[in-house]
Amino acid sequence: MIFLSLVFPVMSQELSFEEALSIASKKNNEIKLAELDVESSEGGILAARSMFDPQLSATVGQNVSTGQQFFAGFGLFKTEMSGLSWSSSLNSTLPSGTSISIDWNNNQTATKYQLEGAPIEQEVNPFDTGLSFSVNQSLLEGVIPSYNLRMLREAQSAQGISTITLEETRQRILASVAQRYWELYYYSKLVDIATQAVDIAQEERRVISAQIQEGNLAPIELDRVEAAYLNAQSALIDAENGRELAKESLQLMLNEPTTAPLVLTSTPPPLTDLSISEEEAIETARQNNLTLRSLRAALALAKMQEKNSRHTRLPTLTATARFSLNGWDEDFGNAIDEMISGELPGRYIGLNLNMPIGNLAAKGEILSQKVSTEKAILNVENMEISIEQQVRSQIRNIRSAQIKNQLAQINLKVAEKTLLADRSLRAAGRKTAKDLLSSIRAVDDAKTTYEKSISDYHLAWIELQRLMGNPIYSGKMP
Repeated sequence: MIFLSLVFPVMSQELSFEEALSIASKKNNEIKLAELDVESSEGGILAARSMFDPQLSATVGQNVSTGQQFFAGFGLFKTEMSGLSWSSSLNSTLPSGTSISIDWNNNQTATKYQLEGAPIEQEVNPFDTGLSFSVNQSLLEGVIPSYNLRMLREAQSAQGISTITLEETRQRILASVAQRYWELYYYSKLVDIATQAVDIAQEERRVISAQIQEGNLAPIELDRVEAAYLNAQSALIDAENGRELAKESLQLMLNEPTTAPLVLTSTPPPLTDLSISEEEAIETARQNNLTLRSLRAALALAKMQEKNSRHTRLPTLTATARFSLNGWDEDFGNAIDEMISGELPGRYIGLNLNMPIGNLAAKGEILSQKVSTEKAILNVENMEISIEQQVRSQIRNIRSAQIKNQLAQINLKVAEKTLLADRSLRAAGRKTAKDLLSSIRAVDDAKTTYEKSISDYHLAWIELQRLMGNPIYSGKMP
């Protein structure tokens, strides 16, 4: 395996900032799970609509039975009955609480009567057909369309919430990817700085050793430069560990193997001043923050459920109207004609009342939904306060990073000039090796501070955009 890695070295993957965001938007598993939740919510809407889906049904069957009956003056009769029945119906429920049904029922019953011990026998074989139209109308509970559509409305609200959650998940993941990218860039810079520091310390150790051998410096100077060299090696190890951790964290979010080498090809954009004020940023976050939008959608759903639960306090009162046409004849065609002619009409009109005495179920549901609404209100209020605090914090971080960046640039110029001067003074014997090592360390610290200010600025800027609901990735670098 080692031989193969030497012969066929692993190729480093080059990755730009835009490519990292694009890969994450397509391959991150959290985003995929959120997309599946949206797809599942579409199924919930279809299921909720099924209650208003018209139903067509049909039945067919045959019944055969035998029995005995006693008729006064005649004696005991044996009866044989065989019947074929078939029916079809179409029914539908409307949002107004109206149920409509059209039924067509048919049966042909052959009845044979035979007197025990006598040749008396009679057979009847008529067709019985009937067409009926029924209407059931809720008058109290169930009469409001908004209540009857509650399952569909709740399913649509759930889909809206899952859609917001998907976008929130996508923006959160992309923001984290962007932050991990610039963190990896920062640690890569630290590795470069630490590597350069090791090379410089090694060169100083060589120079100091030569000076000591010539008798120009005391042996203790070698101990100082040796300590500086070990300190530079320790800083390099820490930087490499940080870079590896940042690389693995980024690759995990991209759903990529963490063993593959990674080379970043993008550089951070320049630091710029914010184009909006603090209050404008807070107002934008209040309107567009995806977490707030999700909580507000949940609050709207809770209020709707509470309103619907109060409607259940009403008793159930249903009005029923049924109109029918019937036909009866030994010939099926004649039976149909008789039904169509309306010679045998029928009708029914009635009311049905169902009223729970204590109505405890409705009272319990109202109380539960009321508490859910109050909790949803508190969730929104708490998140608004938290979002405002986070926006202010990130704006402070951005401004602080800008000032630190300007200061770091000045300190780096001063440190580099000081190091150059100290090298000349040491060559002239006016500066000690200790002074030079201190100047070298000052340059390394200034470089680290400069790179840290750039990283802090972009991490805060990305988080601020996420808080304000602005897209982190829109096909181009932000």
